[in-house]
Amino acid sequence: MTDDEAAPAGVFPLKKRPAYALALLSGLLYFLAFPGVDLWPLGFVAFVPLILALRAQRPRTGAGLGWLAGFTICFALVASIGA
Repeated sequence: MTDDEAAPAGVFPLKKRPAYALALLSGLLYFLAFPGVDLWPLGFVAFVPLILALRAQRPRTGAGLGWLAGFTICFALVASIGA
């Protein structure tokens, strides 16, 4: 991060392993909110783990976290269509 992109005082990025785990969890929670599984209230909180994982991350890491969450939801949906 550059100086003008510095995180607010007291906000530190998560380490990569927990951040990627939260992104994966976010994708799974969003999948569970879709019809078929029908736990629709999870749709209201599904992105909270991703938002927590993205706090104060570098742009490249943030793109990877978003990609993982999106890939997880797409993979789960395609896998459920074949079932």
